[in-house]
This record gives sequence, structure tokens and C-alpha cells, in this order.
Amino acid sequence: CRIIEKTDESVKRLVIVWHNPWLTDLVNYCWYSLENLPTCGVVVFDYKGQYRWNFEPQLCTLVEKMLPKEVD
Repeated sequence: CRIIEKTDESVKRLVIVWHNPWLTDLVNYCWYSLENLPTCGVVVFDYKGQYRWNFEPQLCTLVEKMLPKEVD
């Protein structure tokens, strides 16, 4: 979560594009159980924390999940 914590507070939207297993670990850290975030999978969270330097995963809410096998 250092990437998130080092993000300037003025940033309103943060997109993280990274490799597994780190992304799956991040999703699970944010209180959402996912066995594996597949290639091209997208997960969107809303974060209600005040300060990014003190990232609090319990303040994340799942907004949307799009996995390749679930898209028509």
C-alpha cells in the first residue's frame, strides 16, 4: 500500500495498473474476497479515508468488479 500512501492528497482518482499477485492481494486487503484477479480484470473501490499516508482498507467500498468471463 506504499504506492497509495505516497499519493498526494490532492489526487481525487487513482488508477493502479500492476501485476499479480499484488493486485489480488490489494483487493483482498480492501475487505473483498477474490481468489484471483485475472488478466484484464478491473476492480473499482471508493475510498472514504481522509489521509492517504494512513491508508485504512476498512474505508474501501467495492463499487464495481469486471472480470473477463463475466462481460458479455
